[in-house]
Amino acid sequence: MKLKRTILGYLSITAFLFVFQLIYHSFSHGVTSIGLEYVWVIPLIGGLLIILLNGPLKTLNNRLAFNLYNVALAVCINAVIIQGILDIAGSDTPYLRYYYFIALPMLALSLVFFVGDRLFVKVK
Repeated sequence: MKLKRTILGYLSITAFLFVFQLIYHSFSHGVTSIGLEYVWVIPLIGGLLIILLNGPLKTLNNRLAFNLYNVALAVCINAVIIQGILDIAGSDTPYLRYYYFIALPMLALSLVFFVGDRLFVKVK
C-alpha cells in the first residue's frame, strides 16, 4: 500500500509540473526556459530512484531519510521553477545557488541515512 501511494504521489506531482510548464509557456510570449520546460523530470527521476532503491535499501521504511529526500527534491524543483521564471522575465539573481547549497547536502544526508539504516543494526 505504501509503495502504491508513493508511486501515485510522484506521478501526480510529475503530471502537475508538466501541465504547469505547458500553461506557463503558453503565456510567456514565445520565450522559453529549458529549466522550466523540463522541471517535471525532477520528480519523475527522483521518484523512480526512490522506488528502485526500495528493494535493496527499504527506502520507504526510513521515515526521516524519506522526508529529507522529499524536501531536497522540493527545494530543487523550486529552484528550477524560479530560475525558469527569471529566465523568461529576463532577470537574474545570485541567491538561487543557496537553494542548491541547502538541497544537495539534504539529499546526500538522506542517502547516508538510507544506506546507514541497512548497514547498522538497530538497537531496540
